[in-house]
Amino acid sequence: MEKYSKDAILKKIEVDAENIWINTIHEKGRLFIPSMLPATNYSADEEKIEMFARWLFIVNPLLANERGKNYIDFILNSIIECTDTDSEYYWGKIDGPAQCEVELFSILFTIYINRVLFWNPLSSLEKERVISFFLQINNGKYPKTNWLFFKLLINTIVEELTGNKHSFVIENTKRSINELYLGEGWYHDGSMYTVDYYNAFAFHYYGLIYSTIRTDRFSEVCKERALLFSDQYIYFFMRNGGFVPYGRSLTYRFAAYAFWGALVYAGVDQTSTIKGILFRGLDMWEQSLGNHNEITTIGLKYSNLCMGEEYNGYGSSLWAYKSYIFLIGDNEAFWNEKIGEFPKLRSKLSCNSIKGMILRDNKNDIVTWFPNNICFDYGLLGYNAKYMKFAYNSLFPFSIPRGNNCYAAGGFDSTITIKIADNIYLDRNVITAGSLDNGIQISNWKIGDFISTCTYLIPGASRHYRIHLHSVNKNIILYESGFSISQNNNRRIIESEFAETSNELGISSIKSVYGNGAAGIIKNYPNTNIEYIRTEMPYLEWRFTPGNYLVITEVVGGKEKIGEKSSGFIFQKKNNKLFVSFNGMKMKIDLKQCTYARKVSFRYIKRKGTNLIKHILRGL
Repeated sequence: MEKYSKDAILKKIEVDAENIWINTIHEKGRLFIPSMLPATNYSADEEKIEMFARWLFIVNPLLANERGKNYIDFILNSIIECTDTDSEYYWGKIDGPAQCEVELFSILFTIYINRVLFWNPLSSLEKERVISFFLQINNGKYPKTNWLFFKLLINTIVEELTGNKHSFVIENTKRSINELYLGEGWYHDGSMYTVDYYNAFAFHYYGLIYSTIRTDRFSEVCKERALLFSDQYIYFFMRNGGFVPYGRSLTYRFAAYAFWGALVYAGVDQTSTIKGILFRGLDMWEQSLGNHNEITTIGLKYSNLCMGEEYNGYGSSLWAYKSYIFLIGDNEAFWNEKIGEFPKLRSKLSCNSIKGMILRDNKNDIVTWFPNNICFDYGLLGYNAKYMKFAYNSLFPFSIPRGNNCYAAGGFDSTITIKIADNIYLDRNVITAGSLDNGIQISNWKIGDFISTCTYLIPGASRHYRIHLHSVNKNIILYESGFSISQNNNRRIIESEFAETSNELGISSIKSVYGNGAAGIIKNYPNTNIEYIRTEMPYLEWRFTPGNYLVITEVVGGKEKIGEKSSGFIFQKKNNKLFVSFNGMKMKIDLKQCTYARKVSFRYIKRKGTNLIKHILRGL
């Protein structure tokens, strides 16, 4: 199709680059928007440098294709002036972890792939200044995160440009990167042990770029790991071009496609399948954002500061344009390929190295991600919302908090929340142990010293079950929720232990299968959801005194009404053991450590022609 031709895509990003150019103020090595909003946890000058550096991700594909020539003098003069310690425009001294270090790579990469434009014209003194500036990345302590690739690539490119060896730093950095590798193509991102889209647009993106610069063993390792990763990463995407939202930095929008673009750039995979994923995804985002101004805001589908990180500024989201790296280089085989259909994928994938599972409703093009890796909150904004929910759904994107003084303000979808004294609401925030056993996720987690829980989660594409063994230490009110759904002429059903809200988008419901949870539907505060400005969600409520409790819930999130169909979920308690089967999976849970505050008995009942197991709680 014409709109997917190389020329058409170049024209599109040429317009984007120019629109950003004419709507910003430019100083040497800096771009900025006069409003200076939003603010970040780094300096105003670093914000300007960031926007310049990330703008280069748009300009580089243009320069590689004989376009963007009007930017050449500005970039060249910026490189000369900003690496001169005597210049008022000097990018600054670097002696430890700083945001500027994140931006160094894109600037040096621009020099490297455009050596005729930005390296060869420099005098010997200017070249020395450039190298001296970039090698500051070796000063001081350096975080063991995806940032290690910046250090690796800068030292490697310096070697390529100068011939001077930096083998000790390079080899040590490779070893540190390898220490973060978990298997199956996955890395964890430093001390928080987070696993998210940084695997795609950071770890593998930069690893694939490294493989185009060097042909050593680590280069082959990067390509091998990228291919392993692609086998699982593709499960996060849908036929329509979308992906399931999860984790931090989603304001980078279509940066999730940067991995696919890097596979093409590195010549690792240039097949029609990759072409289809890339083009459908980028086309969907172009339509979703509507205009270039939206890309410089914080948000996903709309401007929403609540979902941002402390390191997100007005230029941060330009990282999305890393995805267009496939426009650099010849890549003739890629351009000769047709736009392939999305491949047929299994309905279930276990990501064993990170203890997560992806369930796909292939008929309705819905993806649900069930994470379960051990990770820790070290001050990341919205951490609980971005990493600690039970499930993340492509049809019903997650919500983020605006406050913790009322249930509606917290964005508490797909999680467990407790209310303690003085109207304070706290949600699931620490996983202390996680495992994946025969397709069932097991996690030990807690909320402060109020409650400790072992959860057995049985995933399903549109319906999943959560079995909780709660150990409650203090009087609390506990809420468990399903997915948030947009408010759009919703149809609502509320029964004593079942709540459902639906509209033309789909159906979200929750049911107390065991434990006598009281059902309800709550309208969340506006702008808590990352995609829809107004949402609501079904929930269950319990009032617990100190003791141990067994709770089983059913959560539905999908297109089709399945609440009245037999789910195939069967459980029975016998001799301090809980026997469960669902969709061919069977498990046995030892309940010896779960002493009940209530006496429990079971009986089968008939309802609307289906066999359901119902519980009766009698007495205290």
